[in-house]
Amino acid sequence: MANGAVQYAFTGNTYTTPVGYIVGGEWGDNANPITIEGIGGAGVIVGGPTQAECSLEVAPVDANGLLDKILRTTAGTYGGYPAGEPPAFKLHVGDDADGLYLATWQVASAGINFAVGDVLKVSYKLIGTGKPTRGLNANTYTIAQTPFIWHDGSVQIDSANAEVISCDLSVENGLKAYHTLNTKIENSRRWNDGCDSGSEIITCNLTLRENPGHELDEDELEEADIVLTAVNTAESPLTATFTLSNAKPTVQNTRLVPASSQREWTVTYNADPNEGALVITVA
Repeated sequence: MANGAVQYAFTGNTYTTPVGYIVGGEWGDNANPITIEGIGGAGVIVGGPTQAECSLEVAPVDANGLLDKILRTTAGTYGGYPAGEPPAFKLHVGDDADGLYLATWQVASAGINFAVGDVLKVSYKLIGTGKPTRGLNANTYTIAQTPFIWHDGSVQIDSANAEVISCDLSVENGLKAYHTLNTKIENSRRWNDGCDSGSEIITCNLTLRENPGHELDEDELEEADIVLTAVNTAESPLTATFTLSNAKPTVQNTRLVPASSQREWTVTYNADPNEGALVITVA
């Protein structure tokens, strides 16, 4: 079983398009061994169902940052509800020693972070379908020097500024690999046939310097619209927009920051599952 840290990640039909700055990640596969025990201490370990897995943290620089692969694709380029799966895409991840080529990766979960003093970053958990090809990617490339920078972006609640310090959006697709007893070629029989989607869970956590004023003790939960806008530093800038509609505040806390005695609020917003609550655009 090969595994390693992610030093590069290429997408595109020929595995030549970098997804952006690689901030971190690891790749590998899981043998999921099965232990069969018999009477008298006899036993054997055999290989169980396996699948390719990868975690990837990216600072996108353009439209190749996999943002269009996060949501399910029943409607529109960047996702739809209520059914469907996140789109499959080609990706080669690896380091200086080895890597994985696979044409059918899918986003199991994604975390989008935008904060004061930082750039837009996205953490992905990926699951592949089928047996990957091993090997290095010898392509040379230059990543654009155009991250989505914090001071050119904004986060608004119900179309108004709200003194937001950081925004964390989380999308969980409930993706699970499935296996069958279908006939397969030698040395490829334990690999998954595909992935199934469970409930799509969308959560947003905001840290603010201003009281958002939500009333969480009423009979019905309130709703709010949250729009995260990030702009890259290209000569012809691209704007990534994350629009979370009708999100329900479910947890609201406040605290004093130790040194400055500044009061901060943290609020968790949840979207109703499969309601078309999140739209992602890059234009």
